Amino acid sequence: MAQTWTDLLLAHWPVPFERLRALVPEPLVLETFDGSAWVGVVPFRISELRPRGLPAPLGLDFPELKRAHVRARG
Repeated sequence: MAQTWTDLLLAHWPVPFERLRALVPEPLVLETFDGSAWVGVVPFRISELRPRGLPAPLGLDFPELKRAHVRARG
């Protein structure tokens, strides 16, 4: 897929590990940095979405919100 991201914000805050652990399902491992877990908000808009190699966008334009600093065990 090819796409354009606009109106992007990256905002992250340190959170005590134990406090966040209680909110995240056990199969997920919290990523840490400097002894803290992190919560982030990454809002952005996706536009010009199209399968790679095709010249014309699909006409889709929508907002997204992402970010979790976790990984699956194994």
